[in-house]
Amino acid sequence: MTANRLRAALVGTGHRGLNMWGRGLLAGYGDFVEMVALCDSNPMRAARVRDTIGIASPVFTDFDAMMRAHRPNLVIVCTRDADHDH
Repeated sequence: MTANRLRAALVGTGHRGLNMWGRGLLAGYGDFVEMVALCDSNPMRAARVRDTIGIASPVFTDFDAMMRAHRPNLVIVCTRDADHDH
């Protein structure tokens, strides 16, 4: 881990989480961003996305627990639009 990298957490590991913000972010900006945790209501999907991206980040189903455990600098919300907080 590079000390200067931004610590990011991905919430929602569906299509957007995997392709737009998982693989794409790390492929283009992996020197600047470290994915420290994944969170999804479906832990099997999150684990599969983690493996597909090729990272070793832990998987959470509880957002608050993830935040306490990893204290990311950035949270990328990729849940369904209807589930976003307003």
